Amino acid sequence: MANGSTLERRDDPAKLISEPMFLFWRDEAQFCNLAPTAGETLAGSHTARGLATADYDGDGDVDLAVAINRGHPLLLRNDTVTPNRSLTIRLQGPEAARFGARVEVSGPSGTQIRWWGADVSYLSMHSNELVFGLGESSEPCTVRVAWADGEESKLGEVSGPQVVVRHPRIPG
Repeated sequence: MANGSTLERRDDPAKLISEPMFLFWRDEAQFCNLAPTAGETLAGSHTARGLATADYDGDGDVDLAVAINRGHPLLLRNDTVTPNRSLTIRLQGPEAARFGARVEVSGPSGTQIRWWGADVSYLSMHSNELVFGLGESSEPCTVRVAWADGEESKLGEVSGPQVVVRHPRIPG
């Protein structure tokens, strides 16, 4: 979570008050803020304005870009070493059908649901790909997309790290 005050500093009214960012991790019972221990950049305070997610290095985990008011953007690369797999889904179809599409991934570790384009941040836009964590299992999963225009797509036995789901009216 990126934070940035709109209040001016008393010692220098030309500058805004910095605030800490938060990096939440969910264990079995609660959310824990890992930002203070996740490196110098996240441990500090910033005048952040927006945050966008993307797998910009293509390694299957989510990286972050943070817009800083009157400053340089922060690019935070996730280099977590893990035995877990991920599935990156790209939707291909008309914009009006993609925006608000419900994407469901079901596998051995359960079912996850996300909505394409539904999680925006102030003056930011996330990547057009959705990354789902699959755990350590190598079992294939099922992908279902309920497009915003009422159409539906289903892919079974998906095991690759990336998949494109085409709108039913797009020739394959």
